[in-house]
Amino acid sequence: MRTRLAPAIAFVSGLRRSRRARNLITVSLAIVAGSVTIGALASATATRNTYGERQSMPVARHDLEVGHVIDERDVVWRTLPIALTAGSTVAEPVGRTVIEPVVGGEVLLTRRLSGSTDLGRAGAIPRTSRAISLERTELTPPLRPGDEVDLLTASSRSGAAAIARRARVLEVSDRAIVVIVAESETSAVARAALDATVLIALRGQE
Repeated sequence: MRTRLAPAIAFVSGLRRSRRARNLITVSLAIVAGSVTIGALASATATRNTYGERQSMPVARHDLEVGHVIDERDVVWRTLPIALTAGSTVAEPVGRTVIEPVVGGEVLLTRRLSGSTDLGRAGAIPRTSRAISLERTELTPPLRPGDEVDLLTASSRSGAAAIARRARVLEVSDRAIVVIVAESETSAVARAALDATVLIALRGQE
């Protein structure tokens, strides 16, 4: 009788062993999943402790030139550590004008964009500055929007005198360039431009 029941007993024992195996696998997977979750939480906590709180920030999808009016295609939002941001970010960048060159992947900061929307190219000119067109000559260095230049003019004492420092190039064409100068420098630059005595010196990157 026992011999006849042996296959059945073996079958039942196999089921028990398979159930135990499945239970063991299930428990093992749960432990692994728990370890991964705990590890991820620990990593997130360590990151937060190292860099501080994070928040959603607008980031440039690509390079943005001075005078460009930002639209939705220029911006992507990413969650980044606040401590790694060198300045205040723009809450609503769309519609604002770039007043300083922006590199792709860079967080959009308030100091690089105009303070109001729907101004177009005029939005690239700060309230305390003016845009002046200068003739482009053979002595004009290669320029592009966003470059910084010093403007010089002839002087009887030193040969050349600075009439504008860190003027920013707004537009460049074959015959002229438009530069943004401080309001206090406008008269001297305009007078030198009319006399055709302006020398443009390109500043290097600092």
